[in-house]
Amino acid sequence: MKNKVKPTDKQKLFVKAKIENPGISNQKAALMAGYSPNTAKDAGTAILEKTGVQQFIEKLASDDMLSKKLNEGLESYKIDITGDKQPDFKTRLSYIQEIVGIKGYKQNTPQDVKYPFRCTMFLNGGI
Repeated sequence: MKNKVKPTDKQKLFVKAKIENPGISNQKAALMAGYSPNTAKDAGTAILEKTGVQQFIEKLASDDMLSKKLNEGLESYKIDITGDKQPDFKTRLSYIQEIVGIKGYKQNTPQDVKYPFRCTMFLNGGI
């Protein structure tokens, strides 16, 4: 018989906080879940990698539900200083990163780019 590892109540609250609030940091989600400030600093990745937590995410976060959250994020706008409505690319990106990360699809690799504008300029003949 397979031994099932169940997530703790705090781990469940952490996952729910991440799903309901895409873009928040792991530390903030851990604090919302009731972890102490010291534990919350490093809790995120450790929590998400646990087998029981991954099973809970699969149960709680169906692809349909996550796609609705993703669409919600991709419709993010902000009002600029002139009062015009502009796409909020920062929020849109954070939603994408969060949804991809929560399902375990994102992998941190050396190819991750921190300065996309420099890369774009380089690719377009700049720099």
